[in-house]
Amino acid sequence: LTRGVRARLESTKIPITSASWTTATTGRGPGEHGIYGFHEPVAGSYELTLKSARSNCAAPLWRLLTARGVPSFVFGVPLTYPPEPLLGTMVCGMLAPPASEYTWPPALAGELRARGFLPDLDPWLEEREPTVGEALAQLELRRELLPGLLARDDWRLAWIVFKELDVLSHFSYGLDFATHVEPLYV
Repeated sequence: LTRGVRARLESTKIPITSASWTTATTGRGPGEHGIYGFHEPVAGSYELTLKSARSNCAAPLWRLLTARGVPSFVFGVPLTYPPEPLLGTMVCGMLAPPASEYTWPPALAGELRARGFLPDLDPWLEEREPTVGEALAQLELRRELLPGLLARDDWRLAWIVFKELDVLSHFSYGLDFATHVEPLYV
C-alpha cells in the first residue's frame, strides 16, 4: 500500500451487533462501554428494555470530534438513539423508533418521515418480518437522500451504515438466498 493502512477486521468477543457497533464507534470493548446485548434490566423490576445510546458508557468518535470543533455526519449507525447534540448531523439507526425524533437536529426527523424513511427496518417491538420489497424501497430511499444530506454540512467524518442486507439475512434462514436477499446486491 502506498497510502492508508490495512488490518485484519475482527468482531468483538461477543459477536453481536450491539456490542460490535458500539466497539467500532468508541474504540472500547464491551467491558468498557457496557453493551453486551440488546436488552438491559429496568431498575427495581424484572422487566427488560432495549439498550440505547444512553446505555453506552464510552464516548463515540463524533462526540470527541464535536468537543474539538470537528463536524460529523452520522447516518444509520446502530445504537445511536436517542440522538445526541453534535456539530453536524445524526440520523439514528437500529433500535430507533420510527415515530420518534431520531435525528440531530430534531426537525430533520419530520422531513425524513415525510419521505417514508424508516430509521430501523427491523421491527423490534412488532411481531412481523420485513419484506424484500420494504428493504429495497428503504435502500433506494437512502440512495436518494444521502447526497442532499451530505451536502448540508461541511463534515470531516461521515459514518454511514446500510443495514438492509443484514436485516433480511436474519429473516432468510431456510429460504432461497438468491430470491430473498440477492436483489439487495444489485
